[in-house]
Amino acid sequence: MSYDLGRGRTVLFGGDQFIYNPGTSVPPYLADTWEWNGTSWTNVTPSLSPPPLSGASMAYDSRRGVSVLFGGNLRFGPNTSDTWEWDGAGWTKRSLVVSPPPASLAPMAYDSARGEIVLLGPPPQFGSLATTWTYDGSNWTQRFPATSPPERFGASIAFDSVRARVVLFGGHNSSSGRLNDTWEWDGTNWTQRNSNAVPFPRWGAAMVFDSNVGKTILFGGDHLRPLALGSVNDTWAWDGNQWTRVWTDAAPIGRIGHSMAYDSARNRSVVFGGTNVVSPQVYYTDTWELGTDITTPTGSPDLVFSHASGFRPIPVGTTSSDFGVALFTSSGTGPVSISSMSITGDFTIIGTDCPLAPDKLAAGTICTVSFNFTPTAVGLRTGTLTLNDNGPQGSVSAQVSGEGLAISTSLSVATAAATYGGTTNISATLTGGGKPLAGAPVQISLNGASVTVTTDASGMAIWVGASVAGMHAGDYVGAIQASFAGDSTHSPTQTGPFGSYLVIAQIGALVYAGDFYVADTTGPNLSVAVDQRTPASDPQPIDFSTRPVWVRFEITGPGGLITAEARVTDDSDWSSTGRGHASVSLPALSDGAYMLRAQTEFTQFLVSEDTRVGLVSAPAKGAFIAGAGAMLVAARCATSMS
Repeated sequence: MSYDLGRGRTVLFGGDQFIYNPGTSVPPYLADTWEWNGTSWTNVTPSLSPPPLSGASMAYDSRRGVSVLFGGNLRFGPNTSDTWEWDGAGWTKRSLVVSPPPASLAPMAYDSARGEIVLLGPPPQFGSLATTWTYDGSNWTQRFPATSPPERFGASIAFDSVRARVVLFGGHNSSSGRLNDTWEWDGTNWTQRNSNAVPFPRWGAAMVFDSNVGKTILFGGDHLRPLALGSVNDTWAWDGNQWTRVWTDAAPIGRIGHSMAYDSARNRSVVFGGTNVVSPQVYYTDTWELGTDITTPTGSPDLVFSHASGFRPIPVGTTSSDFGVALFTSSGTGPVSISSMSITGDFTIIGTDCPLAPDKLAAGTICTVSFNFTPTAVGLRTGTLTLNDNGPQGSVSAQVSGEGLAISTSLSVATAAATYGGTTNISATLTGGGKPLAGAPVQISLNGASVTVTTDASGMAIWVGASVAGMHAGDYVGAIQASFAGDSTHSPTQTGPFGSYLVIAQIGALVYAGDFYVADTTGPNLSVAVDQRTPASDPQPIDFSTRPVWVRFEITGPGGLITAEARVTDDSDWSSTGRGHASVSLPALSDGAYMLRAQTEFTQFLVSEDTRVGLVSAPAKGAFIAGAGAMLVAARCATSMS
């Protein structure tokens, strides 16, 4: 559709009239020509017309006084690249040497500053950028600008006669779908423009330049927005720098594929037809006009809540990364005036495209309110979104909800060290959501005792003077237990069986002796006199089963000092104490009296143990207990000692 400035008529050609049924022989394409004079439509019946077409492009060439029609989809075939012209009396098909590629829904506008039609055509084969063509009334010429918009179909286009720019918006790209980018053509190059606000992505919208207000006007299209997609009936204005929503008091039903032209004689934007692209699909035959001098009847305004999106459960104290959307519909017969909006509970309004007074929401128009969620407690959290309006109830409300999850916690215990029979300080650190959790009670248990300690600002709880009395020297994994019972916002946690490490060291160098046995390596045991000295008053048990324990033997006698080492092993079936034994084989001893000293040694790493292997022989019977002593070996005995 285009506006014939010379004759003061809006000209419409072809289009769709109903849904095509492949079972029928005739697609629903039209080849009729109509003209609108501002009051009524007239069906013009020229002797020659273009074939039935859908998606043809049309623009009025004011220099030559003709409406130019290009392309479109043929009733029985693919797209066409024909060019036709309407002069108010008849159609003429132009025979041109060069034409743009066949196209349908290609945006086309007349650049009156340069006297040429501008067409954004399809890309070359396998191309990603659209092609640009101009038509001067005699020839089509492909232009090769330095920059071009991505390929698309169904974009909206208009010529801004104040700034001498062709304005292009949106469309549908084969890769990214609906678009909402804005481009301008200055006769040489395309430039992408940016705006703080921008219409939702869409294709199949229509656009004209309103010379009365000096802005490019966009209406409708198949859009995509949170909670809604499909045909829409919003109106936007582009002033060359920013897009602005135009809140009209009335609006056509949302539609796509409608025709739009600007009647400059009456300062009206004229909209005809279109479809709702839903099931059941409807093709509209209504005519609407937009102008600053139009007064909309008050009617009976009413605003209703349609539906809202929810939130995924999130931890208490965190703000949702996504946002909720509530959709409202102006369901009455007059424009709705919204005076204010608010939300309660753990929710915050973060944006809306609902107009606030004095702007109004036209009947049949939708708007949305966006909000986020920051739960303050665990469980289901609810709130109420309220819009105060001039409808019969005075307001409309929507219940919104989200679920708060307990903040995950983590508890760790630092390695603790103690000396046999002594005490240690145990440090436990509690975090919530990855941050130190202060003021929380942490229960710490060790050796049959437990205390509850409150965490400090760094999330640390310290038990000072925890006793290890009665515990063997050695390494203990999981001996320390710590737990947090949780609270209204935090989940419980504990260290578990492997979450702590305690090392109990022996008290210096300990000497063990007593019950020493001397055996002849070649014969029966001989009688041995043992001088048992005063035993140690506080024997120290050592857990040799979890950590290597070695005994160093020192034998002093007529032959001088003999040393040997052996690892403590279990021999409870023979040992007089059942605590374990260490045995070494000695060389033949000379007659005389000998002093024996046995001292335990810890080795924590296997590499340390490996260095001693060469000093050890197979254990012989023997045991050791706390104490110290000396023994007398019978003369001329070859002996082994344990």
